[in-house]
Amino acid sequence: MWGRLVPISSPKPFKTYDEQVQILVKRGLRIDDRDATAEILHRVSYYHLRGYYIDLLDNSGMFLPGASFEKIFARFQSDRALRSILFKALESVELLIRNECSYVLGEKYGPLGYRNPQNFRNEEINKVLLTKITKEANRSRELFVRHHVDKYDGDFPIWVAVELLSFGTVSAQLYKNMLNDDQREVSEALGIKSAKVTQSFLHSLSVLRNSCAHHSRIYARSFSVPCKILNHDEARTREFEPGFKISPRRLFALLLALRALLTPQRCTEMVEGIAGVLRENPDYRRGPQGLPDSWQEILRGDLP
Repeated sequence: MWGRLVPISSPKPFKTYDEQVQILVKRGLRIDDRDATAEILHRVSYYHLRGYYIDLLDNSGMFLPGASFEKIFARFQSDRALRSILFKALESVELLIRNECSYVLGEKYGPLGYRNPQNFRNEEINKVLLTKITKEANRSRELFVRHHVDKYDGDFPIWVAVELLSFGTVSAQLYKNMLNDDQREVSEALGIKSAKVTQSFLHSLSVLRNSCAHHSRIYARSFSVPCKILNHDEARTREFEPGFKISPRRLFALLLALRALLTPQRCTEMVEGIAGVLRENPDYRRGPQGLPDSWQEILRGDLP
């Protein structure tokens, strides 16, 4: 039987917004308008902003000379703009993946073949998928769901069922659980030779998608899931940046994955959008994102 768990240290005491401002000032942060800063902390949260100033602290936890709240909040705003750009690109990829998976499964096994565990690697994972479809259908108020419930007694063909699934579920419980030949067919339709690379892309991009959807920090982030890097992307990067090594846990690796799945037009829009964010706020630096000097040229590649 477990004993009572005693925390190593007590949680920090509650602080009002004005007290939070005072703490920042005592730690050496320049704040020109304390009332405006307190209002921002009311809307954003002291803790949420912390990730945007870790590199502005010395070893003792004091702010470095020149650090200001204005700079920190500008980083937050730039990150929000970046998330919006990435989310739009990820939306296109999510629709693409749903469609390709449902197309391959529907053509090979019929509209309801996804209910047969023999058409997948793992029966238990397939059960989880079916449970999620049922759960999402029961709580959905979408017209297409009500139509299939009323007319077809809730028998959703695969191309309808995927509309009820999140990016993460399509990645982990659908594509990852598909049979080898089916995975390969989807991957080839996406223009990627390796099904394992496609699986890595989907996993990493689903994490990025959730980060964008839940307002998580992108700036200077090391992602928990490493993203595979295509050989030709490594080779092209070496052409422009001979000494640069792509980090599979930094944003640049994810941008390369997005490039492989986006149309040329959508990729160009994404690159131009990110470039605009970096131009608007020079302090929102490309280095912490893992972006090399020639990141735009590398991502544009042979795009028209």
